Formats: sequence, structure tokens, C-alpha cells
Amino acid sequence: MIEIQRNGNRPYSAWENPFEEGEISSPRLDTFRSLREYVSVLFWESPNSIKDGIEVVTDYYKAGLEGTDLLFNPIYREDNLPSGDGSDITLVPGFMGNELAYLLPRENLRRTGWAANVYSPRYGLHVGPTETEVDPLIKHLQDTRRLSGRKGHVIAHSKGGHVALLAAITRTEEFTDCVDQLILVGSPIPEKVNMQVGTVYLLAQLALKGNDFRLTAFAEDENSLARLNNVRLTTLKIKNDPIIEGLHLGSEAEIFEVASSHTGAIQNRNNLYFMVHRLARPLRSGHQLQEKFVPFPKAA
Repeated sequence: MIEIQRNGNRPYSAWENPFEEGEISSPRLDTFRSLREYVSVLFWESPNSIKDGIEVVTDYYKAGLEGTDLLFNPIYREDNLPSGDGSDITLVPGFMGNELAYLLPRENLRRTGWAANVYSPRYGLHVGPTETEVDPLIKHLQDTRRLSGRKGHVIAHSKGGHVALLAAITRTEEFTDCVDQLILVGSPIPEKVNMQVGTVYLLAQLALKGNDFRLTAFAEDENSLARLNNVRLTTLKIKNDPIIEGLHLGSEAEIFEVASSHTGAIQNRNNLYFMVHRLARPLRSGHQLQEKFVPFPKAA
């Protein structure tokens, strides 16, 4: 007998993977669904270890340039930037991220009229398994909602986007009671990962006894994806992302390809400028959210 939570959502552990071993139907995502498959992917990626290492260093270098650009040319100085309405924005860090890493975008958002804050991961860095980070994130959003008295917004980067997606799918009513808009930045369901970053990620999973790979099941299940219609979703796909590639969730009209580093995607000046305009959109009367969620169209 499946336990039903009082809010009407099944707990994470009760969701069934529609593609268990031995299932005849073929999954539509070319990705990993278990720790074993993830290790296998890293093994086959090992010949590219030098290339992947160079790409990581290059990405960090680009992120540093993006941060420097935002520091000396902050977006809050723009004359045509829409002012925020004072509502909360929670920035959810990516893997190994913390509050310090998102200081610049937080301050720019505050200076444009938003009450921006950074979600503080339990381990100081955002390394906790996705499934165990849902409850702390929900609590943070509920505390923020209680203090402000109204819904806020979430900007979730990389791994932070996976946590936010899982929260929106498995704790739908609690999540949408706190969140009006969710912006995902560089947060695909992974089909390929950079070996250097992926290995560190694997070690964190083993150390903390996590299993982040079941998230794939939700991306392949239409009933799960339908729950995302309860929040206004914007997805930013990083062009030629050197860190993580895969399925970007969202309706085709709400997925936008951007040019930036992966590491500094939120502090990229153009990306942040675009996100502020998205956040300032008024909620239309009788607003109907996105239709069917689809992967980002593959390049011809």
C-alpha cells in the first residue's frame, strides 16, 4: 500500500521508475539510470580526460571573466531595466556552489528591487544527493514565504535545478505555494558529463550514499512532467555546455539557448539581464501555463 502525503503528493520513494530492468519499452533518454551506468559512462569518457580537464579550466576562466564584467558593469545601472516588486528570489547553487559564489548576481538583483537570497546547502557546498536536498529546500522556501507573506521566485543553477525540479514534481503543492516562477539555468537531465566534474560528483554520491540517477524516470514520465505546469517555468540552455549535456525540460516556447560558461551562467551579464526581464513579467488573468513539456530541439 502506497503512503499518501497529506498534501496529496506521493513521497519520493513511492514513485515507480517506468523503465525498470527487464521492461520491454525503450526509454527515450540516452542517459544513465543507476550508479553502475553512471560509472560506465565515466569509464568510456576516460580517454577524453585531458580534453575534459582543459574544458573545465577554460570554463572556470570564462566564469571569472563574466564575474569581472558584472562587477565593473552591473546590470542595475541599466536605464531600461524593469524594477523588481520586492518579492523574494532564491538562488539555488550548482554542484560545489555556495553563497559566496552567487554574491554578485544576488547583489545585482537586490539593487534592481528584488529581495534576493542564496539557499545555503547543508554541507557548506551543494554536494548533498538530490533526493536528500528536497526537504531542506522546501523548508527554506516555506520560511521565506512565511516572512514575506507572498510567493517568490527561484533561479536554480545546474545541480540546484535538479533539486528544484524534484521538489516541484514530488512536493508540488508545497513548492507552488511558495514559488511563482522557476528559472532553470544549465540544468538538463544529463546524457553526458565532463569526466573531471563527473568523477568528483561520483565521489560525493558514494560518500553520502546518494542516488541522483532516478531523476531520469520523472523526465520520461508525462504525469510527472505535467506537475511542472503548476509553476511558470523558464529554461536556459547553455550553448555548447562543456560540463553537462542532456534533456532540458520545459515547453519549446520557454526554452532559450544562451552563450555563457556553465560555472558562471547566473553571473553572466546577458543571462542575468534576460532573467530580470522574465521575472518582471506580469501574471496574466486566467493564466494558463506551458503546454506539453518537451526536450530542447536537437540541432539539425
